[in-house]
Formats: sequence, structure tokens, C-alpha cells
Amino acid sequence: MYLITVLGNLIIIILILLDSHLYTLIYLFLSNLSFADFCFSSVTKPKLLQNIQSQVPSIPYAGCLVQIYFFLYFGDFGNFLLVVMTYDR
Repeated sequence: MYLITVLGNLIIIILILLDSHLYTLIYLFLSNLSFADFCFSSVTKPKLLQNIQSQVPSIPYAGCLVQIYFFLYFGDFGNFLLVVMTYDR
């Protein structure tokens, strides 16, 4: 599921960059939302997958704080983009 999420978001970003007809404001917001979703899902999933495979599933305290910070940042960024997109339409 992680790979499908990453590939789907990257395909959206690449298609918007390649097609010059999609250089409107709503598609700019959509590509930024895809980037935020890509980063949001990439904050926790790699460490989760590593912990599933490892014998000692743990995370250091500093790593946990960094992970929580970016998790909340990209979650809020995605919500902010959704609000701006709604206001634009």
C-alpha cells in the first residue's frame, strides 16, 4: 500500500508538470497536495516497515520527536491546502 501511495502521488505530480494545459491554480494546489500526501505517508511508513522486519522494534526519543513533528506538519499542510482549494472554488 505504501508503494501504491508513493507511485500514485508521484504520477500526479509528474503529469501536472508535463502537461502545459494543467498550469492553472487548482492543479498547482493539487500537485502540492500530492507532495504533502507523499511526505505525510513517508514520515512513518519506512520506520514502521523497518520495525516489522527487525528483531528489536524501537525508535530513539529524538527520532520519535522528529517523526511526530513532521507527521503533524505535513498533516496540517495537507489540511491547509484543502481549505485553500475549497476557498478557491
